Amino acid sequence: MTLCCRLHLIGFVAVLLVAGCSSSADTTPLDVPVHLLCNGDLALRCGTSLESHVVVGVNGENGPYSHIGIVVQIDGQWCVAHAVPGENERGEPEYVKLDPIQVYYGRDRAKLGCIMRVTDDSTACRQATDYARWAVSAKKVFDNNYDWEDSTQLYCTEMVQRAYQHAGIDLAEDRHTQVVASLMPGTYVFPCDIAANASLRQVAAF
Repeated sequence: MTLCCRLHLIGFVAVLLVAGCSSSADTTPLDVPVHLLCNGDLALRCGTSLESHVVVGVNGENGPYSHIGIVVQIDGQWCVAHAVPGENERGEPEYVKLDPIQVYYGRDRAKLGCIMRVTDDSTACRQATDYARWAVSAKKVFDNNYDWEDSTQLYCTEMVQRAYQHAGIDLAEDRHTQVVASLMPGTYVFPCDIAANASLRQVAAF
């Protein structure tokens, strides 16, 4: 069983045990400080889905964020390039996608948000955003197996890691999260593993 399937199964069990955990229908965005954004910033969020609750639960004290993407400006509009399952139109493959930042941080998808900056090196930021835009245009498929070594498909932290590796920066370093829960045992790189990089600077939390 893939990690994605395990997460869905855990979510199904959780909904039987916890009332009121379903996603909100309110698409009003969180109060994102768009005036502070730069290309290449990391966009973290705590999601509203049951899968997000599971990831945050596994994180423990390591942070409240369950998802991560890269801020990209397209024709003057701030967007987030990210790899996520379950948000594409019905029947459409789960490609790496580019969402307007107000959609990415809509209250139906996010309870909390955080913007972190990797570097003020404009060349590195450009190279990372170029990779993120390439992953979108190449229609890289979401990696339901969460295989860190397989670059043909990407999950959220893997895309961010590879984007900055493209710029010569190792965000995850050797950090990883060991999951011992019976439904999803294994070793994965979660957003908290990237956010723990000491060189990152928090731009805003909302």
